[in-house]
Amino acid sequence: MAARRETRVAVNKPATSRDQATHGVAAFLTVKDLATRFRVCVATIWRWSKESPEFPKPVKVCGSTGWRRADLETYELGLETL
Repeated sequence: MAARRETRVAVNKPATSRDQATHGVAAFLTVKDLATRFRVCVATIWRWSKESPEFPKPVKVCGSTGWRRADLETYELGLETL
């Protein structure tokens, strides 16, 4: 009998954007991507966006709302220094 091969899937891996496959690293992240990245619900991302002056503001691109990856990385670096 052949040995059974086990496949492991990464858990809590940041979500990927639709165009990430074609452009390498996505420049924009959706609200669902952010919720997964910070391990919170979507409503929390919208609340942070509205109430926290430090949290990056979303931008509209072709009718879709997203966050610039560079803005989020800058924000995360600021969190590490606290």
